[in-house]
Amino acid sequence: DRPEEVAGLIALYPAYVIADDARKRTPDIDNIPDTMDIMGLKLGSIYNRDAMSFDIYDQMKKYDGRVLIIHGTNDSLVPVSYSERAADTFANATLIKIEGADHGFFGEAAETAAQRSLEFVTDALR
Repeated sequence: DRPEEVAGLIALYPAYVIADDARKRTPDIDNIPDTMDIMGLKLGSIYNRDAMSFDIYDQMKKYDGRVLIIHGTNDSLVPVSYSERAADTFANATLIKIEGADHGFFGEAAETAAQRSLEFVTDALR
């Protein structure tokens, strides 16, 4: 909502799937339980209501700054297709797919993500 305050954006395995997951859990917005267990966490109904209250891709269109998205090709929580769509939606985005990486980066994948993020920030400072 305030793109002028954001010089650049780095998104690591972003959970752009949250709204779709919320719709699957609670397709009837008028009958959302007060609490739900989601991935081992007890969350209130506001979590799903907020997730379904806007379209993240519409929000992306408002930002024309530089964006770096880094996503693993084997992400078991968020299919990489969500980041592919984001890269096509942002005005100025680069998507780096880390082959074989899951949701969360460890080892070589973490090193790759850190290096590419550092390059992005360093380039922005020039």
